Amino acid sequence: MNPDRSPINVLWITCDEMRWDVLPECGNRFTSMPAASRLVAEGALFTQAFCQMPKCVPSRSSMLTGRYPHVDGFRTLRGRRPFAESPECSDNDFFCLEATTPNLIPLVRESGYRTCLL
Repeated sequence: MNPDRSPINVLWITCDEMRWDVLPECGNRFTSMPAASRLVAEGALFTQAFCQMPKCVPSRSSMLTGRYPHVDGFRTLRGRRPFAESPECSDNDFFCLEATTPNLIPLVRESGYRTCLL
């Protein structure tokens, strides 16, 4: 965090199986999403974006690591590259970032932010 300025609050929300055009702010006349509409009004709405891959976990890993999903085989489709078993990740049906993979979360924590996953 910059010591000359107050830290900004960051709320990063990812949704499963929700297209961009479900939001009333994007032109949908049939939905009402007051909480999402408030976030749009008080935050940022990205209207020019792309997805690295149409599968959620590989795309999210790209957001965290800055790497395309195809760079590390286990982030793409099932069975591409097996990884060592651990209590958290036992087969290719699960996703696990390796501890040595640089990603956004430790950088955010090192900058003084608290992080959580709900």
